[in-house]
Amino acid sequence: MSNGGGFIGTLACDPVGSTLFKAFAAHSGSFYTDLNGPNNGCAPERPIPMLEIHGAADTTVKYAGGQGDGGPQPAISDW
Repeated sequence: MSNGGGFIGTLACDPVGSTLFKAFAAHSGSFYTDLNGPNNGCAPERPIPMLEIHGAADTTVKYAGGQGDGGPQPAISDW
């Protein structure tokens, strides 16, 4: 949840982390680290199955994206 969910996103996008697991799931992740570089900094070794559970009424990590407490965040649907 929150930063822990964001860490799941970081693992899924990492070339090494993406080879260690078959799939990923996050709950209300804050995906600050995935906004930079080509392809939003996401470079997994292979396509990664991902389940993201996120409420549209979340006021801390907004579903539509925008400025969060830790910096800019992508929209969940874009991520």
